[in-house]
Amino acid sequence: QRVPPVAADKSLITQVLKNLVNNAIKYSPEKTTVTVSTALEAQSVRVCVEDRGFGIPPESKDRVWEKFFRVVREGQEKDEESTGLGLSFVREVVEQHGGSVAVDSEEGRGSKFSFTLPRL
Repeated sequence: QRVPPVAADKSLITQVLKNLVNNAIKYSPEKTTVTVSTALEAQSVRVCVEDRGFGIPPESKDRVWEKFFRVVREGQEKDEESTGLGLSFVREVVEQHGGSVAVDSEEGRGSKFSFTLPRL
């Protein structure tokens, strides 16, 4: 099934997808799967990036979209490569396009980040 067109800035939405995929890879053990999928909704297209990584503690789930927020894991130094800006950028761009972001995650089982863009 073809994904219907959406009104979006190609380079910004490409960067949104890159941020989500890069995070999924960075926070997943080697040799695990990262899945990118789309789903049609009544008024929008949902894009999902799902990993089998470390997951996000429940108390951090609502904060992952905040600027500079980074999840700290037991026994793991904060990732010096991370600025904590990737997900806030994702939310800002998607909301500017009239869409929304969501995260579903369970510690030790992985995370599913998704965003919607309105259909034309």
